[in-house]
Amino acid sequence: MSKELFLEDAERILSDVKPEQCFWVHNGPIVRNLHELEKAIEDINDETFRHHVYSNRNDFANWVRDILKDEELADSILKVESKDKTLKKIGDRIKFIERIIDKERLKSSNLQSANLLKNINLNYKFSKYIWVFILGLVIGVVVGIVIAIKFNIG
Repeated sequence: MSKELFLEDAERILSDVKPEQCFWVHNGPIVRNLHELEKAIEDINDETFRHHVYSNRNDFANWVRDILKDEELADSILKVESKDKTLKKIGDRIKFIERIIDKERLKSSNLQSANLLKNINLNYKFSKYIWVFILGLVIGVVVGIVIAIKFNIG
């Protein structure tokens, strides 16, 4: 069952970890984030994959759980002993997380746009009242001048 994933969790899972939390692939690259883990697994040979995944041990799942704090992905790759299946699960998780991030950013962008329109509307209403005031002032001055001329005041 899929646990709800919030924007800050999604962004954290895909972000670089601190240098001391990196995953060191046996005879391979140093991994700082989930994208790099996917690429590293894709590039390593079967022997290196088996070095990290065998019997009841899965170094990739442990790193994902302990460092990236993604329980769901860790659980899904924990018992997978195939490089291809591990890659598929990681790739699917990345796509899922990226969709959440895109959706949340779109929501945030829409909210900002709505607030901007609201402010523009308030400014329009305010400026409309200023123009009504100025028009009233001008009409008042013109009427005053007409009355002054008609009654020879001034």
